[in-house]
Amino acid sequence: MVCAEGWDDMEAWGEANEKRLRCYLDLRNGIPGHDTIRRVFEAINPKHLEEVLLEWIGDVCPLLGKVISIDGKAIRGSGSVLRGQRATACCLSNASASKIASFLLLG
Repeated sequence: MVCAEGWDDMEAWGEANEKRLRCYLDLRNGIPGHDTIRRVFEAINPKHLEEVLLEWIGDVCPLLGKVISIDGKAIRGSGSVLRGQRATACCLSNASASKIASFLLLG
């Protein structure tokens, strides 16, 4: 759901990927609407979610935290000469972090 800016975008992503999602989920009533998605996220305790995700990542990648390589690139030509912006001042950029030893890529 990269670049999703709201609940509507999440619903649209679900609709576009429904076939793949049905491999993992029982979607008797189809893809949930944006209001349902919002209510589910509002019900999640952010601190608990962070703890669970960190535990899961630790199980999947026990060496995480040792060495993480971070790479970032500004997209060429994405700045605005008229506004005096260089590409690094613009939001069109790519950043990724990877755990070299275990090949975990986040980004």
